[in-house]
Amino acid sequence: MAELNVIEIHVSRLPSEAHCAQLEAFMRGTALKNAPAVPWVCVSPVCWRPRGGGRYWYFVLASADRQEEFHIDLVDCGGDPEDAADCRAYAIWWLTQQKPTVVLDCDVSEVMFAETFVSLWPSARTRRLLADVKAGN
Repeated sequence: MAELNVIEIHVSRLPSEAHCAQLEAFMRGTALKNAPAVPWVCVSPVCWRPRGGGRYWYFVLASADRQEEFHIDLVDCGGDPEDAADCRAYAIWWLTQQKPTVVLDCDVSEVMFAETFVSLWPSARTRRLLADVKAGN
């Protein structure tokens, strides 16, 4: 199983040019690395997990390479949900500029996000991830 790729981007309000360049490089090296002719990328809603007595906010990118190897990439946006929303919006905008990429904005729920990637890339791994999301893990 491929490991989870993670990038930490901590911004204060709109992402700076440096943060945007860092996020673009991350997406080129993960979600779009070895991409098929028309890559599909699913973008999760902004989510949070506990960390050090607080919360960290993140979103996830799901995609597959030319060999249909599914992978997920986590963008850790630190402790501010608005920063995470801004980074997510920038990621979606940037991905749509990488023609002919198909971007699926799964902003409704983590379950919808997981159901979407299971329908695109069905495998034991994606079904297990969906079960984990439904269980709240």
